[in-house]
Amino acid sequence: MKKLFKWLLIITLALLVSLAIVVFNPGLIRAPLENYLSETAGYPVRLEGELKIRPGGVSTVSARNVHVSAPDWSREPDLLAIGHLELKLATATLLKDIIVIESLVVDGLELNLETDAEGRGNWLSAKKAPAEDTAGTGGVMVIFANVEASDAAFRFRNGPKDLEHVFNIVTLEHQHASDGLLHTSLNGDLNSRPVEYTSTIG
Repeated sequence: MKKLFKWLLIITLALLVSLAIVVFNPGLIRAPLENYLSETAGYPVRLEGELKIRPGGVSTVSARNVHVSAPDWSREPDLLAIGHLELKLATATLLKDIIVIESLVVDGLELNLETDAEGRGNWLSAKKAPAEDTAGTGGVMVIFANVEASDAAFRFRNGPKDLEHVFNIVTLEHQHASDGLLHTSLNGDLNSRPVEYTSTIG
């Protein structure tokens, strides 16, 4: 899940960096943006659908049919696919150490993880990972005030054992309420067994 949020954040921040160029015609930057995302993430990224950016105090970014390609040996062609993503970000927080995502809505998400016969994961990029910031000077915290997901599927296939597990999320809601409480509810199934979860923390 942490890896997934990292990908989503990379995609979103790259879109926002391009804000001044794409306000009137987002299509102008589609190819350069795909190249930048692919180089940054270490995976081929394709933006095949509509792309919109609305700037403001709270900037909105939306994209459809986002695909992150898996290695050639993977059973599924996509490592990550997103039918629709909409993100609302408190723009001023981009200049601070804490970035506030007011809302993240994801629909039609598929994450396909698998290992080959030798146990190598398809999520391991050929691109060398950057060195960690051990001094802690470049760290940025991201706060998600509201997250909604629907029609999401997470698949993991164990290549050496030839086993597959599938976690489907019908609906997921996670809200940081004004009273400081964190409310979470989830409805889905794991390997066709119903899963329901609700919690309030704070």
